[in-house]
Amino acid sequence: MKSSKKIIGIALAVLIAVPVLTHNPVYYRLYPGSRIKANVQISVDGEAFPVDESNFVFKDNRNNEEADTPDHQGKVRVNSNNNADVKIRANQKESYYFNIINTPLNNPITVRYAKANWWDIYRTDIKIDIDTASETATISTKNTEVAQNEIFRSTKKDGETVSYADHECSIGFGP
Repeated sequence: MKSSKKIIGIALAVLIAVPVLTHNPVYYRLYPGSRIKANVQISVDGEAFPVDESNFVFKDNRNNEEADTPDHQGKVRVNSNNNADVKIRANQKESYYFNIINTPLNNPITVRYAKANWWDIYRTDIKIDIDTASETATISTKNTEVAQNEIFRSTKKDGETVSYADHECSIGFGP
């Protein structure tokens, strides 16, 4: 009788300990959602710039053509604040790109995510302020990443200003 209580107690302890100890590694590898999500906000001369789905072109990293594989194709949803929520499935260990086009900039804004591991997850806020008088774009980003060993890394860049008259604007995340 006492030995069966011990066996049941040990079995219960193991049944409780295994999910608790393995939740993060298992959860992030079986993560059901989009592994890259970005909130993009664009303003021109202090006014919100109206964006829609046509402002975003998803690129294939192999040939820089428009994405044709489901893993590289993204989805865009524009909310009432003219912010765009961009999602990319991104289930491979490679780079993922999207271009923001049809803005007052002469060139597209390229956003690149380089995934060191297939299970990495990115959550990003991108704010782009375009000043047409001085032909500059100020880009601020906040990125939260779940990377190897399920460590949350958060990085923030405030106001990197670039001249867009003769340069292509690009933003990169990952290693």
